[in-house]
Amino acid sequence: MKIVLTVFIVFMNQIMWCEVVKAPLISAQELETEIKSNHLRRHPWNTKFIVVNVLSKRVSIDCRIPGSVNVPVHKLATTFRSWSKDTNIVLYCAGLSCPLSNYAFDALRKLGFTNVRVFDGGLRTWKGNNFPTIGLCKAGYLQG
Repeated sequence: MKIVLTVFIVFMNQIMWCEVVKAPLISAQELETEIKSNHLRRHPWNTKFIVVNVLSKRVSIDCRIPGSVNVPVHKLATTFRSWSKDTNIVLYCAGLSCPLSNYAFDALRKLGFTNVRVFDGGLRTWKGNNFPTIGLCKAGYLQG
């Protein structure tokens, strides 16, 4: 009980003293336009604009946005270490209830990245708009 109380107090202290920054959002239509205009389908590791699927590799293999790259949240710091801090980055995960893209936004912001947005709706919204996907897209979160 004492450990739980200590963890709770530390957690609440971090919440009270941390700067809360809401991630700028990008819609499915805006993202589709930017992917086309930046030719990401042919060059996904574009150094000026990159779309990142922050889900695990296993989940990413099932379904992803063409032109995006998979960098799970826990690998962001090492993968983007050499990138310019003003690179235009769009993060996405599974859907509206998936917090991973927001976690990734916080992590990249703390690393000094200044031009990061979150795709509002994730793969479920993308697929729901009938935009192109890569993979079987059979995962449960995409259905319904």
